[in-house]
Amino acid sequence: ELLPKFSANGQVTRGNFLLNQIGGSANNEILGYAGVSWEIDIWGKFRRFSEAARADLVASEYGYRGIMISLVSEVASNYFDLLRAKSQYEISKRNARARDSMTQIILARYDKGIVPKIDVDQSVIQYTIAAGAVPQYRRQIVKLENSISILIGRNPGPVETGKQLSEQEDDIDMPMTTPIALLARRPDVLEAEYGIVAANALTGAAKANRLPSLNLSGLLGVAAPSLGALTLNNPLWSIGGNVLAPLFYFGQLQRQVDIEESRTFQAIYQYQNTVFNAVAEVEDVLVSISTTKEEIH
Repeated sequence: ELLPKFSANGQVTRGNFLLNQIGGSANNEILGYAGVSWEIDIWGKFRRFSEAARADLVASEYGYRGIMISLVSEVASNYFDLLRAKSQYEISKRNARARDSMTQIILARYDKGIVPKIDVDQSVIQYTIAAGAVPQYRRQIVKLENSISILIGRNPGPVETGKQLSEQEDDIDMPMTTPIALLARRPDVLEAEYGIVAANALTGAAKANRLPSLNLSGLLGVAAPSLGALTLNNPLWSIGGNVLAPLFYFGQLQRQVDIEESRTFQAIYQYQNTVFNAVAEVEDVLVSISTTKEEIH
């Protein structure tokens, strides 16, 4: 919007109301011209629109980064859940086999009259519980594999895993910095910050829209009654400018300013809420890391 706009037009007409002649025989008129129009950005209206568009673009980029971080986090979380489910699945199978062997021993002892019937019943119950856990973990494994497959953009199916959960490295050197220091790198905070910039720029554009605007225009062309008569010997041209000033719009322009100012306040409150949530999330994660390390060691 900050640059002039150029256009071209060609027109062919026939009738008895052409070239300032009314009635009589029919005439032809061939007209071709190029024009230019340019609204001078005196009050910075278009510059504020450009500022808002750039801020929206940057905010979208940070929004994209936030989605990518969330995606990576979700894949990693599901992957370690999958490792845990596979470990629990193997443990549940060993428990079921052990319970089955114990049940067979108790049944043999019961047949010899060494143990009462209640011991057999308790052993069968324990085996049933252990055996019932096996398909539960197998079902959980399939669900997690399907979830990971969808997250990485492929059809649901098995997921190849590397080291077992017990072999994973847990002694990771995490920078135990303050939550405020981490906010400068959070995409959601930066996205909300540029949202304020965009809303504030639109407010400035709405205020500039209440002031007079200056438009320049020009035209250069040719006209003739036939195609063969078109020449540049007597071209058509015009140049001019006009000033348009809003006089009385029944408060419409001021209401638009009020709307944009309200949206700016909304963006500010959204930014504050995003910062508060970010501080809480970072604090929770740092505490979780430190306390989990204490539990492990």
